[in-house]
Amino acid sequence: MGCERKPLGIALALALLLGLAHGDVVQFIFGDSLSDVGNNNYLTKSLARAALPWYGIDFGSGMPNGRFCNGRTVADIIGDKMGLPRPPAFLDPSVDETVIAKSGLNYASGGGGILNETSSLFIQRFSLYKQIELFQGTQAFMREKIGRAAADKLFGEAYYVVAMGANDFINNYLLPVYSDSWTYNGETFVQYMVTTLEAQLRLLHGLGARRIQRFSLYKQIELFQGTQAFMREKIGRAAARLLQRSSTACQESTNKLALSFHQQAADADVHPALHALQGPQQRLLQRSSTACQESTNKYFSKKKESTNKLALSFNKQAGAVIKQLAASLPNATFQFGDVYDYFQDTIDRPYMHGFNKSHAPCCTLGKIQRFSLYKQIELFQGTQASRREKTGRAAADKLFGEAYYMVAMGANDFINNYLLPVHSDSWTYNGETFVKYMVTTLEAQLRLLHRLGRAESPSSG
Repeated sequence: MGCERKPLGIALALALLLGLAHGDVVQFIFGDSLSDVGNNNYLTKSLARAALPWYGIDFGSGMPNGRFCNGRTVADIIGDKMGLPRPPAFLDPSVDETVIAKSGLNYASGGGGILNETSSLFIQRFSLYKQIELFQGTQAFMREKIGRAAADKLFGEAYYVVAMGANDFINNYLLPVYSDSWTYNGETFVQYMVTTLEAQLRLLHGLGARRIQRFSLYKQIELFQGTQAFMREKIGRAAARLLQRSSTACQESTNKLALSFHQQAADADVHPALHALQGPQQRLLQRSSTACQESTNKYFSKKKESTNKLALSFNKQAGAVIKQLAASLPNATFQFGDVYDYFQDTIDRPYMHGFNKSHAPCCTLGKIQRFSLYKQIELFQGTQASRREKTGRAAADKLFGEAYYMVAMGANDFINNYLLPVHSDSWTYNGETFVKYMVTTLEAQLRLLHRLGRAESPSSG
């Protein structure tokens, strides 16, 4: 769903909670993709960039601008309702001391988390500690440009927004590739997050921040499901394999499946030149057998069921910490904006917020384009027809009959099909029946190739 419409009710409520700004007051925003206005688009190695065509479609020129939504971000809307200028992205090359003094800065980064280790699979992103470090650089810059007194006044009167924490669950604790997922249980991980957040808020206060708004987490299950799909589609197969890996025993059982497939493919009486698939496939297949598959399904199911409880637990503890900080730190106005129920209501009653459905995005990348072996053979048939038309049947048949044919595939049938619970083959077959299904299909495909070319059709890794 687009950011422009979904958080409108949230923004109105929070604007009333936080009040209206008076005078020349600016914002400094720390957050994740809900607040990022372009920082990640300047991180050239980041795998979390808002550069797809539908991002920004309802904002300005309608072109992608670094916001992870169709229009304004949550931070944009809340700032607009409070009468505050929209701060530009920290990495925007046009930013100078005049822009900062007039509008503040936005350090938010898609994928960013309270914890430094969160979203490391995205390669580049700013964690909250990194964002605070960048803010310290901004302070030094402004003191040099406009003087310490004026700079300290600017920072002391500014509003500070801290809106992050979801990625610490969906792109850290809930994914077994991260050590946090097995180092902590749910409650100890929440405590780790809250303790870290408290230290960060104290650090911000020590740097001069006096008016800080911290927003709660929202419902996590749908985000977690979307993250799994995003990892497979956006980050790529290598990361998807990492996401779905389990123990050494699971890896060993998967390699046994690969060896079984190699042996059965080698034994298939298709053509004298048929060779077993080998090599890279065996190295790539680092995942589980049927038993391991079932345990992984249970793992993710259990995680999803408990995630919303963890989010609520974090909100409760973080809210208490912020209340305590507001009471104990000098001249501090710390406020906690609870958005959980607003997001929940949008999910439960999308029609009340201008949406037809809440469990599917408006826009997707669709299915990743790839050619299966049957599709490749179909394209080969088209090549044959084209060649015969241009050179004549005899010359074309001689070319195809004398050609060398190589078939090198099979690994993806495991790592991007059977070993991922999202595919029906993962629960339709057990390990050995899936191998037999693959071998039977491969035999039919090689027989078809042989019939089309009457040539040697070896299969190799």
